[in-house]
Amino acid sequence: MTDQVTRPPLAERVSEKIGMAKWMTELYFQTAAIVTADKRYKMLPQYTQSSVLTTIFIATKEALDSDRAKKRAEKLMKISEEHKQVVKVA
Repeated sequence: MTDQVTRPPLAERVSEKIGMAKWMTELYFQTAAIVTADKRYKMLPQYTQSSVLTTIFIATKEALDSDRAKKRAEKLMKISEEHKQVVKVA
């Protein structure tokens, strides 16, 4: 006798990942808008401008990730539990 567990539907797994991608994109553009509005930004060399955006984006993302990752993991576990089906194969 073997127990087989099915995964949540692909549409739900993909929508969770797409939601995260949309969130990351929005975070980047909000960061860029704040940084480029600062008067000091335009005085920096171009390579430093890119570095400033990247550094702030990464720092902000890391600060938010730990809390969001926990909530996301809990949500994915809930989805998995809701769709878990045990099929007994003889």
